[in-house]
Amino acid sequence: MKRWVDLGTYSTYLGFNKGAYSYVLIVPEERLDAVALLQISKNGEKISTRRCESNSFGEKHIKRRSIEDVPDENVRDHGFKFP
Repeated sequence: MKRWVDLGTYSTYLGFNKGAYSYVLIVPEERLDAVALLQISKNGEKISTRRCESNSFGEKHIKRRSIEDVPDENVRDHGFKFP
């Protein structure tokens, strides 16, 4: 699993690939009416987006061996495809 904090929007992205599918949970900057989204893609094409209706915020900087933090500049400037 990869984690990226977009320094342009302060949204946190958590994502992983499994075969042709990719799963990305987008946790937006904490502000009024903001909710998290789950996007599912197959072969790079979005096939589903789900809105979380409640409890969209949590700890963004929990350290786990299963989560690799990806620096913002790697995603923006170096063409890192997330996830």
